[in-house]
Amino acid sequence: MFARVLIDSPLVQLDHLFDYSVPEELRGLVAPGTRVRVSLGRSRQLLEGFVVETANHSDYADAAVPLAELVSTAPVLRPNILKLAQQVSKRQACNLAEVIKFAIPNRSVAVEKDWLQNHDPTPGKTPKKVKLTTAITPVGSAEETWIASLKEQAAAQLASGFSVIAVVPDARDLNLLRQQLKDSLPCIELNSEQKPSIRYSNFLAAISSSPKLIFGTRSAIYAPVENLGLIFVLDESDPAHREPSSPYTHTRELALIRQQVDNCSLHFESNSRSPEIQRLLNLGYLEDSSGSGRVPRISIIDSESRIDSVAWAAVREALKSGPVLIQVARRGESATLKCSQCLAKAHCQKCNGPIWQRSEGMPECRWCSAINLQFKCGECGNSKFRSGLPGSSHTLAKIGRLFPQVSLVEATIDKRVETITDRPQIVVATPGAEPTAASGYRAVVILDAQVTLAKDSLRAPEDAIRVWSKTIAKLGSSGEAVIVGNVGQFTESLSRWDQPAIAQQLLSERTELNFPPAKRICSLTGSPESIERAVQDVSALGVVEILGPVQVWSKATSEQRLILRFSYADGPRVAETLKSVLLKVSAGSRQNSRGRNLRPLKLIMDDPDVL
Repeated sequence: MFARVLIDSPLVQLDHLFDYSVPEELRGLVAPGTRVRVSLGRSRQLLEGFVVETANHSDYADAAVPLAELVSTAPVLRPNILKLAQQVSKRQACNLAEVIKFAIPNRSVAVEKDWLQNHDPTPGKTPKKVKLTTAITPVGSAEETWIASLKEQAAAQLASGFSVIAVVPDARDLNLLRQQLKDSLPCIELNSEQKPSIRYSNFLAAISSSPKLIFGTRSAIYAPVENLGLIFVLDESDPAHREPSSPYTHTRELALIRQQVDNCSLHFESNSRSPEIQRLLNLGYLEDSSGSGRVPRISIIDSESRIDSVAWAAVREALKSGPVLIQVARRGESATLKCSQCLAKAHCQKCNGPIWQRSEGMPECRWCSAINLQFKCGECGNSKFRSGLPGSSHTLAKIGRLFPQVSLVEATIDKRVETITDRPQIVVATPGAEPTAASGYRAVVILDAQVTLAKDSLRAPEDAIRVWSKTIAKLGSSGEAVIVGNVGQFTESLSRWDQPAIAQQLLSERTELNFPPAKRICSLTGSPESIERAVQDVSALGVVEILGPVQVWSKATSEQRLILRFSYADGPRVAETLKSVLLKVSAGSRQNSRGRNLRPLKLIMDDPDVL
């Protein structure tokens, strides 16, 4: 008997299956999905891995060495998760083991021992009705409307004997979901911030046969349920859905792949619509299931004043009956600092990053957090600052002087406020930190609109619309929103709350320019030799547009960066070629001071930060 083992290693050279013979005493215990330890080459150190399959024959029978150890009989690598991971690794041109590390938590011996004694087998699959849908969440509700939507869909699936996976962007949405689901549906939470033993216990519980709702942040998409009926993804365009390390996956793409693997329904829900979702709608892959919903009253004021008279009037009127939310672009006293003499942007003396001012008044670098007390302007040599764009603390102080009798609340990533009451008060918040009002806000005022739109990124308009839409969605039934600043081409569609039109507008612009999501891209960063090798191999395909290379600096090391652009249909060929390039340039790669192999080439498929 032989076992084909995937070794748990990030080395591209080890990204294939190795055949090992199964000792007599382990036969009947070693099974697909179990953890084992194996030897490799001349090294005395045993490596962990997963048994992918067993067989009675091997093409390498004469060279196969025995398995060194069976770590556990728990089949933690489920067949559908293996298939999902294999497809993801091919799409992202990365190691299979790199994907599986996000799918399977670290082992807890005591937890696993208890599970092995009590777990029930997974039942066979039953027929499903599959739907692939997307919806724009209606504006305003005493209860978060997306949770009501999830509850309704999940209850129907559970009643039919199917499990559900719900993926939310961040801890804030997770906390809200946890509170709302308490005692209402059979639930299991999976997220990377859990205590290791709790996370592993919940992971194993997800394998059991009873239908359940698995909810969590992006790693929950790998939940090992087998009779999956629905995947629910909230706010898929939120940057938190993007994995910041290899394999650089996105929840949206993982959900689309898993839907095919498990043949289940898939639903995307958010307050706005991304160009990626609009593309899938245009292709007929998704169906729009949005309800009619209430259209909020929105005024857009292109004014030179940061807080226009229309905005002040809306705040005064709203305070007669309830709370008001004012959103600003940045936190602190001043979002940016400038030289008081020549008005050049102030840069950190340590790393050259932008300097801002906290509410405590200290000039701090946004990149490295260094305090810049000995500032000198790089342009004129002056040593004095002046404020640039006011932050949340500055705005709160100004509003406090204008409304001295009104309670004020500042909500930022540093000063978390989850909920507020319906009494009249003013909340000044940064994007993503807005508290939920019990019955919705009577008015929402969005400041610094042109600043949010002016960020140097392809996705700046999309991110701005997403942030504004989530904020406006917190309005109460009779609330009014005021956006102060130039929102350009989005003025008409945003004032009508026409989210499909905005998404189509963004998609059309990018299609005309051959930018994502009309085409896929990949960034490659590495030594000139590695980049040259990549150019040679990719050029031979004849289907890739090559942009660059350009010189970049990383940790005081000069490297080159290349951007590849290609169609979705050519994606598999491109990924396969790039994987072979990684294998070639990784041969004989150097190690750092900790003994870890240094990758001569960093590869990010669908890199969101290079355009």
